[in-house]
Amino acid sequence: MLFESGRAEVNPGTIPARESTGAIPTGRFWESDRAGALGVLAITLIASLVLFSGGTVIGQDSATQFYPWYTYLGERLSDLSLPGWNPYQFAGAPFAGDPQSGWMYFPAMVIFTVFSIALAAPLFVVFHLALAGAGTYVLSRLLGIGAGGALVAAAAYELTSPVFARSVCCPAQIEVGAWMPMALVGAEIAFRNRHWAWRMIGWTIGGLALSQALGAWLGQGSYYYLLILAAYIAYRSLTRHTVPWRDRFICAVTTGLPIGLIGAGIAAAGILPRFLYVERSSVAGGEYDGASSWASTIGGVTPGMAWDHMLDATLYYPGAAALALTMAGVVLARRRFASTFFACLGGAAMLLAMPWNTPLHWLMFTLLPKFEELHNHWPERVAIVSYLAIAMLAGMAVESLRRDNITRRRFVIAFGIPIGGMLILAMANAPIPFVTLLAITATLILVWLKYQPNAPVTRPWLPYLMAAVIAIDLIASFTTVQAKAPYGGFHRVDVGSFFAPTGASEFLEERMKTEPGRYIGFDPAKRVFADGYEVLYRYQFADPETVSILVNNRGVLYGIEDVQGYNPVQPRRFVEYLIALNGAEQEYHDANISAAGLESPLFDLLNVRYIVIPARYDADRADLAELEATFPVIYRDLDAIVLENPNAFPRAWLTHEVRQESAEEALRLLAAGEVDPAVTTLVEGEPPVLGSLPANAEDAIVFTERSPDRIEVTVTTAADGLLVLSEPYDRGWNAYVDGEEVEILRANHLFRAVPVPAGKSVVEFRYEPIETRIGLAISGLTLLIVIPVFVLAIRRRGKFGEPKV
Repeated sequence: MLFESGRAEVNPGTIPARESTGAIPTGRFWESDRAGALGVLAITLIASLVLFSGGTVIGQDSATQFYPWYTYLGERLSDLSLPGWNPYQFAGAPFAGDPQSGWMYFPAMVIFTVFSIALAAPLFVVFHLALAGAGTYVLSRLLGIGAGGALVAAAAYELTSPVFARSVCCPAQIEVGAWMPMALVGAEIAFRNRHWAWRMIGWTIGGLALSQALGAWLGQGSYYYLLILAAYIAYRSLTRHTVPWRDRFICAVTTGLPIGLIGAGIAAAGILPRFLYVERSSVAGGEYDGASSWASTIGGVTPGMAWDHMLDATLYYPGAAALALTMAGVVLARRRFASTFFACLGGAAMLLAMPWNTPLHWLMFTLLPKFEELHNHWPERVAIVSYLAIAMLAGMAVESLRRDNITRRRFVIAFGIPIGGMLILAMANAPIPFVTLLAITATLILVWLKYQPNAPVTRPWLPYLMAAVIAIDLIASFTTVQAKAPYGGFHRVDVGSFFAPTGASEFLEERMKTEPGRYIGFDPAKRVFADGYEVLYRYQFADPETVSILVNNRGVLYGIEDVQGYNPVQPRRFVEYLIALNGAEQEYHDANISAAGLESPLFDLLNVRYIVIPARYDADRADLAELEATFPVIYRDLDAIVLENPNAFPRAWLTHEVRQESAEEALRLLAAGEVDPAVTTLVEGEPPVLGSLPANAEDAIVFTERSPDRIEVTVTTAADGLLVLSEPYDRGWNAYVDGEEVEILRANHLFRAVPVPAGKSVVEFRYEPIETRIGLAISGLTLLIVIPVFVLAIRRRGKFGEPKV
């Protein structure tokens, strides 16, 4: 038999089909899926109250990266435009190609398009918490775990710190983690059914979940996701010992391949631009070069550190109650509910999280392309998806206690492990948090109640009481995590007010409508030192003074063009330009102008016309006082001062002299001031033939349209010239002079230039990378095929696990 049906078939690693189909059992209310669904809903509502009562809890990455990016994404989509280019960060950079932009991540695309950021941010978090809990519940039921045990698993996963606590700070991580159970749900549905309709439903669910992981975090997170999904399909197929090996292989292929094709097909519009952009970014291939090389191998959890991570309230805390049940579940649920898979997953993840080269590391680094480069950057991130193993084993333990007549020997072994571990820690004088002791004690008391004389009365409620203990343990731990959160901490804010435009941002927005010009926020006192580097602004992201100078990607929120930004993926040429400008490298996440950079000729060339500084600063701040004395003040309020840089280059100008230089030499000449870019343009390709401008003749440039993906200028010149834009070069831009496509030259190391003939010309630049168009075609075709077939499958499905007659 190639696929499982509803008839009983017991194999190692599986369970009787009567218990594994996920059908709603008959019986009392608390034994049904109604109670389980209400339990998941209650957990989500309580978690939401913790996160959003009295304000929304935010962390560094959500406040400074994802919410601004997703807001921009929603604005572009609401205008029915493709978000290909982001002009508001790094003087302009690819947006759809950014691996964390949210493009092709459907929840971000929908929620931030429909709602303002004040509503979108909390709704976004609630959606993912509910998805994580509901997906884990459904997966547990499919594997034959009862409603109570499934609720235990759902609580343990939805509220585990890598999901619940990181929902505050790290959207990409919770996005991948929340979709992990649904991918396994899709695989399980496809695996269990012979009828094409149910298989199609499973393939679609699994493929959609996979596409969202790829859309959320193409790289380390999605790599872990793919490995777990592939391992689960292989396990479920290959451990069916009554089936010939050939049929097991066919089962694995016909389950995994359609899910992979649907997932990659849906995500293609995001995958292709990202692959090509990352290769010309600062982290090409997952590798970190130069002064950022330290980031290639960072992090890892040793066994000693693991106790702190897993028994104390941290961003990796799985819950002491859940962990105790997990240890018991390895013994109690052996060879059922796919427990072997989840036990192996948990063990492998713990091993991979260690900063050592174990045989498992060697094997995976040897067999899997690029895995070593991606995994060695904070290897403990594998917990984001692998903590599902802890939750599932906890649910299995509860189900085994509910269902089985467990021998005393198995019981002692199962619960002796967590008790023995606690005793060993106590004898070693290891600090054990009181909440941890309380949670484990409460769990053991509930287990003990099962064997008391009144057990028939209390037994139906025990799983739900255990789910409550797990929920209380994990939610209580969040308050501790919130109090000592890293990277600038967690802060409770009114999202609408926190991200509201300021007087300075509104002033700059109006100025930039009439004349193109970029800005920077500047206050080098807003810094910390991390890993030997000065890190500006982002650790103080919630400080009102930091907010007032419009750093940390606030330009993306307000539609004002910033040169700076916080993003680990930056155009490589831009990074090289900033190193030459500042005279030093900086921490690889950041792109900021230093005090030394303000003196560089490269600063003016970036069209930085405005400098925003705090309105109030101490008398000993000679740096800010000198800036205010040097540059004219054009705006001031109680929070910020806007200075104007009269030496800034315009956004576009014409030259009639051109020289061919390498990228490195052009940057050196410009940084040293040996070439005046207003007169001579340095290009890397074959220089065009230009004409000399007649005496008393002047060039004229008028911008007739400026949007993120399109720029149009009218150029009038008396001689053939070179139109230079202070806009970063990118291979996705095309140029048209009077409707005829022309080649864009890479000018002055970073910028774009096109030759224009004498007379009046209309020059248009359009961002239209071919990979985005190809990806959209693939994604559109996939959806056009999958959606109708999925709808037909819903209509034609038979009984779950049985072929339709």
